[in-house]
Amino acid sequence: AKRFQKQLERASRHINDQKSALTELKAQLHDVNEYRTQCAEQASRVKQLEATVEELSTAKGRLTKQLMAAQKKIERSSSENRETSEQQQKLMSRLNDDLATTRLALAETKEREHQLAQFRSALAKTVGVDVDASSMADYDIVARVERIVEAGNAHLSASRSLESSLLQLGASFQSNYESALSIVSPQGKRKQSNGDVLSEIRELPANFGMKPV
Repeated sequence: AKRFQKQLERASRHINDQKSALTELKAQLHDVNEYRTQCAEQASRVKQLEATVEELSTAKGRLTKQLMAAQKKIERSSSENRETSEQQQKLMSRLNDDLATTRLALAETKEREHQLAQFRSALAKTVGVDVDASSMADYDIVARVERIVEAGNAHLSASRSLESSLLQLGASFQSNYESALSIVSPQGKRKQSNGDVLSEIRELPANFGMKPV
């Protein structure tokens, strides 16, 4: 009976040990099931992350292309802006030069206008035209200048005619004087009769433009 009791006790301890081992196995099995669930969840999460990574990679590529296009556009725009700025600077330089030239020309024009006004005033005073009182001062000035020029031309023509007449008269006087001298001179190279001498003396006034004796 004691041996049977010992065997029963031993069997009870063995059953208890088996129960403990079974409990541990059940606990391990539960942990394994949890691990499997976690692995499945992690696998699903990994797939989602892989899909997200792929989407992000695609978006990155698209954004990279857009960024490169934007950089090229900015560079092109910057180049165009630089060229436009250079053109505007050249245009401004030309405009400044033209403005300076125009101002110089305007100053010269004003100076010439002032000189012309002074000349007009002096000319009007010279020819006797009252610029302030006359409503057609320029016409009156031109008319009087034309009359003065015509009178000057007439005077010049008369002076030239008189000068020519005086020259001819002088030459005629010299010639007649020499003829008369040769007639009355006792040392004349040729002898003339009294009738010839009297005839030449009578012709002397006609040679000077006077009535003959």
